[in-house]
Amino acid sequence: MYRLASMDFPGCMACVGAIFYMVAPYRLADMFIRHALAEHCACIWLPLIVWGTERFVSKSSRIGLVTGALATAALIFTHNIMALIGIPVCVVAGWAFASPRRGILSLAAAVAVAAIGVGLAAVFWWPAMTGRAFTRAEASLTGGYYDFHRHFIEGWQFLDTHWNFGISGGSDGNQMPLQIGLLHLFAGLGALTMVLGRWQGDCAPSGVLWACV
Repeated sequence: MYRLASMDFPGCMACVGAIFYMVAPYRLADMFIRHALAEHCACIWLPLIVWGTERFVSKSSRIGLVTGALATAALIFTHNIMALIGIPVCVVAGWAFASPRRGILSLAAAVAVAAIGVGLAAVFWWPAMTGRAFTRAEASLTGGYYDFHRHFIEGWQFLDTHWNFGISGGSDGNQMPLQIGLLHLFAGLGALTMVLGRWQGDCAPSGVLWACV
C-alpha cells in the first residue's frame, strides 16, 4: 500500500495511507474476532494488483505486468472468495487510475493483467471446478449457515462503532463488527474529493483513495 500511495504523494502521506490500510477495523476483526488469517493475508495483494495494473496500462511497464499478474495469482491462492470480489474491483481501480489513458484498449490491457494471473493460478482453481461433482461442495459450502442469503447486512452496520463477537447477519444486537471506521470514512471522503478534483486535470491520486476506501 505504501508503494501504491507513493506514486502520487510524498512519503509521509503514503505512510499514513499504508497505516490506515493496516489498521482498518474490518482487518482487526479478521485477526482478533474471526481469526480469518487467510482473508487477512489476502489484503496484501490488493494494492499490488492495483499498482501493477496502473503501471502497465499507463506506462506499458513490464514490472507492472509481472507484479499485477503474480499478485492476482497469489490472491487466488490465498483466499478464493476474496479473489472473486477483489480482482474485478482492483482491475477497474487500476484502469481508472491510469489517467489519462482510460479507453477500450487500456481496459483490455488492465483485463489482460488479471487474465494472466488467473491463468497462473489455474493449477489451483481448475481441479477445484472440474472436481465439484466428486465432492459435497454444494451441501457443505452453500447450505445452512453458509447460505449467502443469511449474510446480507444493513447499511448502518458500516457505521456501527460497537465491537461484538457475533455473526455478520441477524438483528440480535450481537453482530460481528463491520464498521468502516470514522477516521477511515472521513479520510476516504477527503481522498475521494481530491481524486475527483485531480481527475479533472487528468492526474488521479490512486494510492490514498484505495488505502482509505
